[in-house]
Amino acid sequence: MISIVMPAYNAENTILNTLNKLKCQTFTDFEVIIVNDGSTDKTQEIIEKFIDYNGSKYKIINQDNQGEGMARNIGIMNSSGEYMLFLDADDYLDNLALFKMYRELISNNYDLVFSSYTYVLSNGKNKLFTFKNYVYSREKLIELFYRRIINIGIGNTLFRKSIIIDNNILFGKYNAGADNELFRKLILYTNKAKSIDDNLFFYIQHKTSVMNSEYNMNRLSSIDSVLDTKQYIRKNNFNNNFNNFNNIFLINEVKGNALGYMLSNNVSYSLLRNNILNYLPYNISIKLFLSKDRTLWLLSLYIFYRLPILSLISVKYIYKLLKREK
Repeated sequence: MISIVMPAYNAENTILNTLNKLKCQTFTDFEVIIVNDGSTDKTQEIIEKFIDYNGSKYKIINQDNQGEGMARNIGIMNSSGEYMLFLDADDYLDNLALFKMYRELISNNYDLVFSSYTYVLSNGKNKLFTFKNYVYSREKLIELFYRRIINIGIGNTLFRKSIIIDNNILFGKYNAGADNELFRKLILYTNKAKSIDDNLFFYIQHKTSVMNSEYNMNRLSSIDSVLDTKQYIRKNNFNNNFNNFNNIFLINEVKGNALGYMLSNNVSYSLLRNNILNYLPYNISIKLFLSKDRTLWLLSLYIFYRLPILSLISVKYIYKLLKREK
């Protein structure tokens, strides 16, 4: 059985669509653990009404607000399936998603399977992230995920639950980056994985993205999460090359925080240097930025790494020009 763990907080406008899409799955041996994380709107009422009509396959756990990560942990601990997938209350799966991922995982004894997915933008346009049908060794999976060449995470990834249970892996108490931190640890124990080119997951972007919301310094916890992964790798005596790859993840999180701060109204360059850019790692080989996949993205990350202030000023200037045109 597959356990789908779904945190929900004030999701009255989206969760019914997400649940109805799950009801349409062609694969039926699954349960949905919905953790209502202290919602103050009609989320609980909508979930309970849905469960009344659709049976015991769907379960609700109500708790005081503790955040997405802690809600997912509660879901994990109350799940019964041998396999697990995380899903947010505003995203949704293709009707064949569970069937196709489960079939691949079982037929070839993989520990983890992930699919291509669609990024549904708030402006009505979609961006497709496509992965080839490819089998990964543990080392290759870690390298490509840590270097951000492939995306494993909420919604598009099915894995054996025993990996996180046996190794005591749960979501950390981060304000940002908790999902990536869990998957960075999980794949350290994944022996064999596969990506499939089917587009099976739809991730919904909201208007509260970095480009149109005020930056909050709490987002720096995404950087802390990467640094904690580096410590975890050292503490558990994994190959140190994994931390070299993880430096790309770190640089990307620093860039995301720095860019979010730069697009805020009042910018202090001393705060930018001392509180965000100071996390950039030293002496990173240019080889880590070279790949035939995501070439332009890695090039832009390398430019940021070498010339962070100039890179950020350029992006902010372009952003202002685009905003004027609108």
